[in-house]
Amino acid sequence: MFVSVIIPTRNRKEHVTRAVNALLGQDYNANAFEVIVCCDGCTDGSEEALSTIADRRLNVISIPATGQVAALNAAVRAAKGELAIFLDDEMEATPDMIRAHVLAHRDAQDRRTAITGYASVAIPANAPRSMQSLADDYARYYEGLGRPDHASGPPDLNGGHFSVPIAALREVGCFNESYVFQRNDFELAVRWLERGYRIGYAKDARATMHVCLTADTLIGRARARGRADFRLAREHPWCIPWLPFHRALTNARSRRRWHLAWIAAPVSAGVFRTLRRLAPDRLQQWCYLMEYCAGLRLASGSWRNFVGLSPHQ
Repeated sequence: MFVSVIIPTRNRKEHVTRAVNALLGQDYNANAFEVIVCCDGCTDGSEEALSTIADRRLNVISIPATGQVAALNAAVRAAKGELAIFLDDEMEATPDMIRAHVLAHRDAQDRRTAITGYASVAIPANAPRSMQSLADDYARYYEGLGRPDHASGPPDLNGGHFSVPIAALREVGCFNESYVFQRNDFELAVRWLERGYRIGYAKDARATMHVCLTADTLIGRARARGRADFRLAREHPWCIPWLPFHRALTNARSRRRWHLAWIAAPVSAGVFRTLRRLAPDRLQQWCYLMEYCAGLRLASGSWRNFVGLSPHQ
C-alpha cells in the first residue's frame, strides 16, 4: 500500500524538520511512501531548512498564509497514496508508525474506516503545571479510546495523528475550509460518521508529541472554539452530547452554572486575564471558560438562542 504522510506547518522549523527526519527513518518500504509538508505562509525559514533534506520521498509545497485546513487540502490534492496519514508538525513518529497504520487498515478490511494513532506527550523537566495537565488529558483520552465499552463519537478522530483512505476522504469532501482552524477535525469526523463510516484506534501506531501549545495559546483559541462549537451544534445537532457545553442543555444545575458564566463572560474574561498574571496555573481553567463562553455569546447572540439548541427547550 502506497502511503502519503501529510504534515501542515507554519513557523515551526525545528519541530517540522524533526518530524520529517523521523518519518524518513521508517522501517516501511522506502518505495511505498511519501512525506508531503505544506508550508502555510512560513516566514521562519522552514522551507529553506526542509530543502536541505535531500530525499526523493519528501515533497514540500507552499501556500499563502490561509490556514491549516487550506494547507491540509492542498497536500491531499498533491498526494499519490492510497492511504493518507495526517500528523501535526509537533509529532515525532516511532520507526514502525507507518507500518502500524497500514496493518490497522488491513485488519479493518473496510475502506470507510479512519484510524486514530496514539501519541505520548514529551514533558520537559521544567514544564509548567499546565503542560502536565495537558499530558494527563491526552492520557485519559487514549485510555478511553482503548476501552472495550467505548462509545464511538466525533472526538475519536484526533486531527494531530490519524490515517484514512484517500478515496474515502475525497468522497466526504476532504476538510471544510470554512472551519479555518478550530474544530476542523471534529467537523470532518461528524461528516464521516454521518455517512456510516467508522473511526478506529491503533495503539501500536505511535508518535511522541513535543507540545508547542502554551496555556496562553489555548486560552487565546477558546473564543474561536466556542464559536465553532455553536456552529457545529446548529449544523449537526446529533453531535451536541460530545460538545463541552452539552450539560448546560440537559441538566438544570449545569444550566444555572453556565448561565452565570455566560452573564459574567464579557467583563470577567478581561478580569481573569489580569488576575492570571498573579496565579497563572490556578486561574487557567477559569480564563478558558470565560473566553469560551464569550465565543458562544458572539456566535449565538443570546442565551435564549443558545439554550434553544436543546430539543427539550
